[in-house]
Amino acid sequence: MTVIENELRSLIGVRAFAAGLVAFWHFHLVLLVLAPGVLLNLAIPVTSAILAVDFFFMLSGFIMAEKYLPRMRRLSWEETRHFYTLRFARIWPLHAALVIAFLAYHFAARGLGVSGYDEHTMRWTNVLMNILMLHEVPPGTPINLPAWSIGVEVGAYLVFPLLALVLVRFRTARSAFAVAAFVLVAGASIFEPLYDQGGGFMAVYGSPWTRLATGFVAGTLLNVGWHALRSGRHGRGWDVTALTSVVVTFTIIIAVGWSGPLVIPVAAYPFLGLLVLACAGATGLVGRLLSSRPVEWAGRLSYSLYLTHYLVVIVLQRLFVQVGAPDFGLAVRLLLIALSVLAVAAVSVISYHVIEEPSRQWIRSWEHRRRQRRSAATTVDTEGGRDG
Repeated sequence: MTVIENELRSLIGVRAFAAGLVAFWHFHLVLLVLAPGVLLNLAIPVTSAILAVDFFFMLSGFIMAEKYLPRMRRLSWEETRHFYTLRFARIWPLHAALVIAFLAYHFAARGLGVSGYDEHTMRWTNVLMNILMLHEVPPGTPINLPAWSIGVEVGAYLVFPLLALVLVRFRTARSAFAVAAFVLVAGASIFEPLYDQGGGFMAVYGSPWTRLATGFVAGTLLNVGWHALRSGRHGRGWDVTALTSVVVTFTIIIAVGWSGPLVIPVAAYPFLGLLVLACAGATGLVGRLLSSRPVEWAGRLSYSLYLTHYLVVIVLQRLFVQVGAPDFGLAVRLLLIALSVLAVAAVSVISYHVIEEPSRQWIRSWEHRRRQRRSAATTVDTEGGRDG
């Protein structure tokens, strides 16, 4: 494990909790069939699950700056290409596999004479846009619903090399943190009018990009500010900050309440930013928990869990409806809920070990060999010029 990866262990671990919240948000489709009464008491956890995506964006920006900013202080096509290749290796193979899996599910359902996936969503042009990760560009629509965030995150990766040229100009923690706070407040202020437009064009396409720009840019600035701290980057005080941020975030969620899937408690944004910083610097109970082997392992599975759970959930939901599971006894329905949770977890583990990690390692190895050949060729040219 590299020094950078060791530095980020707690941030890898916290991804497990964020991905778990998102999976829980969609798991309500199973509960709606097997335990509809339970949903009446889930308003607060469901809302916190929606905020988990905004937390992911901030976390992504923080990690991108941590891993790549030192190598991208100047605009370089070689480093930019290297960055794009590694990000492609990280997100595309499993995303493409899920699009294919949804296609298979759609046609299999139709072959069995039951309703498949939404026909408009499965039109070939939209399938192609999803494969190319353009599904958040009009008129695209995500086939795998959680992948909407992947569609906008690609945009963040595209502009990161240019953003890096701005980030390296910050010299003090105070300036970086101040601008990060401004971005979070400004993004929260912009999002509310977008939501007020209901299901209009700007609400559908503007709100995802606003959330991404707010969280990702703020996350990069938080990382710059964190590194600029002369002291106090690590310590038990960050554990207190983490717990306080969680409590304040849930207080805001309770105050806002639940009135629709796009009602996001944006007042919590600054505290989500504090939580990212706290998770990076915590060394006490929170830091040890997030850096523990089981949590770190779950964090490494988080992307697979995030992308695969929705397909598993909708397949199980429709299966339970077909077999009349709502009429089963309580014990059987509880067993089905437990088995459903295990199914979601098992599919994420399998997809990680069979698709995500092997494909990522293969592309990274290919990129490493390419850079070695380029370096060797550059060395030969330099020596040749010297000899001449």
